[in-house]
Amino acid sequence: MGGRISRYDESQNSKLKGIRVWSIAEYIRLSVEDGDDKVESNSIVNQRALLNDYLKNNPELKLYDYYIDDGYSGTDFNRPRISKIIK
Repeated sequence: MGGRISRYDESQNSKLKGIRVWSIAEYIRLSVEDGDDKVESNSIVNQRALLNDYLKNNPELKLYDYYIDDGYSGTDFNRPRISKIIK
């Protein structure tokens, strides 16, 4: 994963002293075929939980923002949230 270097103050966390901290974005997607009538699908909830666990175990990664395209096909890049990330 990559991203821009954070302005996070490394001196505030002794574990991160001298370690480059990266601001990252989470991107989560579920296709229309996999969805159901819930407000947020189980897959989206599970993906978010997995990504957040990963972040907890990697303190050099700081979550800047997250983006969710629930109900969009991965074969189409005309997804609102992925378009925002690309911009």
